Amino acid sequence: MTSRRAVAPQDGLSAAASNNRHTTSSKASHEEHDDKAKGFPSFRPAAHSYASETRWILRSLCCLGVLIILQSLLILRWTTAGCDPPSLAEAAGVLAHHPHPTLPPAGQNAAGSTTKRKKVKLKKKKRPKTKTVLGRQSSRATTRPSGGQEHAARSKPSSVHMPLGPLSSLSDVERGKMRLHGKPPPSSVMYTVGFGSVGRKKDYVLETVGTMLGFNLKDGRLTKATGKGNNYHDGDDGDEKENDGTKSPVLTDKERDMVVIVVHLADWNKTWVNSVSNILSTDYKMLVDDGQFHILHAPEEWYPPIEICPPACTYNDEPTRVKWRSKQNLDYAFLMHYSIPLAPYYLQIEDDLGFANGWVGKIDDFREKSYPPTFRNKDGAPWRLIDFSQLGFIGKLFQADELFSMAQFLLLFYDQMPCDLLLGNWMESVNQKKRIDYWRKHPSLFMHLGVFRTLGGFQPLQERKFGKLLFSNPAAQFGGTMTTIPSYEAKFIYFPGGDPARRNDQCDYTKSPAHHKVKQHRCWFWATEIKAGDYLEFVFSDLDGTAIKGLLLEQGHPHHPKDVFDQAEVAVAGQSCTEFFTILKLEPTTNLYYWEAGVSDPPELPFSKVKCVRVTALQAQDHDAVLQQLQIRVT
Repeated sequence: MTSRRAVAPQDGLSAAASNNRHTTSSKASHEEHDDKAKGFPSFRPAAHSYASETRWILRSLCCLGVLIILQSLLILRWTTAGCDPPSLAEAAGVLAHHPHPTLPPAGQNAAGSTTKRKKVKLKKKKRPKTKTVLGRQSSRATTRPSGGQEHAARSKPSSVHMPLGPLSSLSDVERGKMRLHGKPPPSSVMYTVGFGSVGRKKDYVLETVGTMLGFNLKDGRLTKATGKGNNYHDGDDGDEKENDGTKSPVLTDKERDMVVIVVHLADWNKTWVNSVSNILSTDYKMLVDDGQFHILHAPEEWYPPIEICPPACTYNDEPTRVKWRSKQNLDYAFLMHYSIPLAPYYLQIEDDLGFANGWVGKIDDFREKSYPPTFRNKDGAPWRLIDFSQLGFIGKLFQADELFSMAQFLLLFYDQMPCDLLLGNWMESVNQKKRIDYWRKHPSLFMHLGVFRTLGGFQPLQERKFGKLLFSNPAAQFGGTMTTIPSYEAKFIYFPGGDPARRNDQCDYTKSPAHHKVKQHRCWFWATEIKAGDYLEFVFSDLDGTAIKGLLLEQGHPHHPKDVFDQAEVAVAGQSCTEFFTILKLEPTTNLYYWEAGVSDPPELPFSKVKCVRVTALQAQDHDAVLQQLQIRVT
């Protein structure tokens, strides 16, 4: 049997080790032969001499030295780039996806590039003279440079692979390439107010920008809201009244100077983006020139894949909803990343809100008195989030120091769950286990006005702690010719003053399985034996009628999906209640309907005030029909 060859000694090793190598090899060969004779596999390693141990130590030291040099070079690169180094998990994930990463030329998309690789002579970068701090940024809530200096410092361009992936770093995204309009904010700014907007049936963003700062836009001119004649504080008599959310709030000049607005036009329709951007920059030129209004757009090619369902249809959502919510997470991630250098605090809202009078001052007063920069919880951590609204992702106040981690969190888990659920997980990860809910003990500062959803359809959210509800339902009486299932009457679908927050209706529970094993019962209007021409009518109590802004109607029921009108219409009439004007057509395939003046078809009514609203069946049907709600929005 051929013995295992001993490795020749390296230069500089002892002569004794060289002389003993044949003896050691021979001994190992005999031991290997004995093992095989006994039936054992030959797994025994060769005996280690002093020379082999020394070689192992030298090799280990060499490897360690190489690792230290590589680490030093990477730290030098991150330091000169002015960004935080990635985590070990992030770096491992990037290497796993890109084992041989190459940087594309500046301004070129790395995805799908077909250009040939060329040898590039690298120039040695000069380290900046300014002191750079690795890791997390220092607190900007206590000290910060002037708006212009900070804006310029944090907008430093850097290279980035596009499209982004969950493990990409937003610190590589160039803010300047997203900016359509915007200048450095003034030093008086304390709050960045950010929101995204996409094209839908009504572009709320065109009004919201001016509304939040207490401006009225008329004939291309901005005028300050004074509150005179608008049922809220006019600053003269000290009699402060509630804003109903449909008018511009009253703000002081000091409050306006504390805010910079950032809107992300996140639609991928470039025609819409250019059109809305031009309108906004023209109507609010004064705000743009003062550095208090920024407009940005992240190109479609920057986004990772959002067509992920199937197979990844989490929460049993439909593919369209998974796509919509995934894109929304990414929209917010880009928006937050852009907003970091503009102000010490960041407030996340939506583009279809009404605002309470003095909302900026109330936020600032609550934060300064209850949660100053020196605040620490029982675990020694500062506050991360203050919630000024109970609705979704509205009214969420962050410290700008924490905004990057929130944006990165949205990018990392963009395809897993909606943003409001990710927000709760992020709070736990940054050691804020208890929510700070301003709205629980104070009136709400924001009112959701948008009914047209970006996903399509309608979403009549109502902020009950704002004061007046969006659908306030003026007083009315009910009548008509429809036959109903006993105890299922019209009073259950229309509540004067608005739908109550808590309901426990009384009707015949035995008629429907919807009432089985529930603590709070909601009844409805249930028509039966329907004939052509049968109608349900609501007559407003006001003698002259009511000027209505919108009307919302819902038919059908989850436990009775077939109980809908085969063909019906909703019509309104003036003071005489004789000539009716159709505004909605009901079909069995659609449950929720909404009409709004100036937006829907028809956009206008032939009379200024409505006295009667009528739902009429246009044909007979052999099954019942359910109406769940009728809501009226007044101007």
